[in-house]
Amino acid sequence: MKTHIFSGFIVTIEDEWFYITAGHILRRIQQAIAAGSTFDIWRLGDQTAGKRTDNHAVPYAFELERWLVLEDETTGLDYATMHIGGLYRQQLEAGGVTAIARNAWGDHVTEHDYWVLAGIPSETVSYDGKTKITARFVMTRVTPESAPLIAEQKAQNQFYARLLNGSEQVVNDVDGMSGGPLFMLKNIDGA
Repeated sequence: MKTHIFSGFIVTIEDEWFYITAGHILRRIQQAIAAGSTFDIWRLGDQTAGKRTDNHAVPYAFELERWLVLEDETTGLDYATMHIGGLYRQQLEAGGVTAIARNAWGDHVTEHDYWVLAGIPSETVSYDGKTKITARFVMTRVTPESAPLIAEQKAQNQFYARLLNGSEQVVNDVDGMSGGPLFMLKNIDGA
């Protein structure tokens, strides 16, 4: 039995919650199911909510048809989203989850001092073989990088970054973090 965890984040749009991750994650799940794999248990978890959740995740009925996937390799689009409402939202809110509001959104050209990639790297995931799944939530600095020559028109929809030197103390491989948010931090008054 294998355990797979993918990173993502929740945003609020007109008071509705949406889970956002990378589109290629859904494509890989769909390919695995088509090849005969089964996924028995799905959960929505938030390790950043602290001790309020006691590391318990919300059971989730995963249905591929509930996802909207925007993935186009030729243009660099790679997004997937699903609506989170009703009991799922209530349970996440009770656990301390807060959606990222529209006024906190930005883009890669907004003035900033640092980028921080957040998520769960695959290298930190472990399973006790029975019920307990553990993983380490990581926030690591990345630095802007020029688009590679093979990017061509993808550069319009993507920005490029690399792990900052010294990040290997936090994470060796960002596999698993591709659906996580990228936060821009700005020093204000020296803080």
